[in-house]
Parts: sequence; structure tokens; C-alpha cells
Amino acid sequence: MGTSPKLIMSLLLILGFMQILDVVTTHIALSLGAIECNMLMKDYVLKPIGILMKMLWYFSFTCTIYMLWYRLNCSTVRRFISYLCVMIVLTYFIVNLNNILVILLLSY
Repeated sequence: MGTSPKLIMSLLLILGFMQILDVVTTHIALSLGAIECNMLMKDYVLKPIGILMKMLWYFSFTCTIYMLWYRLNCSTVRRFISYLCVMIVLTYFIVNLNNILVILLLSY
């Protein structure tokens, strides 16, 4: 994996898209009768505070990654940041896939 700024910006944009998709698919799944198993978000999922918490998490994560990327000029640190972003994107991909499968299951 490279250490170009385009890569990290692409990963952060993909992460933002995955977060939006997570909010939308979770809302649809819960409206079809699914149950939220995440105890931290259970009471806040469909409320505006839950969406605000997700937006604040994404904003703080993006700012932190952006500052680390440009402050630390070591290729090993930049590679670690890239791998960290890829792992978080893959985690959100799995969450979104699960939400989509739940929606398909509950819609029949």
C-alpha cells in the first residue's frame, strides 16, 4: 500500500460514504422490525443525537488522520494510517452488508 495523499483522502471519502450508508440501512432495517444489538447505540440510533454522534466521530477521526498524515512524514507511520483506514472501511463494509441482508430478509 502506498503513502500518497490521494490514497488517504480516497479512503476517508469512502469511510464517509460507508457511514452515510450505515445510517440509512440501519434506519430502514429498524423500520422493518429489526432489533439493534449495539448496546452503545441502542437508544440513539433513530434519534438525531445518534446521527450527530456518528458525524462527530467521522469529523474527529478525519481531522486526526489528516493532522497525523501531514505532521508525521515517516512512511511507516503513513502506511500504518493507510492500513488502519482500510480496516475501518472493511469493518463498515461488513456492517453495511449485514444491514442489507437483514433488510432483504425482513422484506420477504
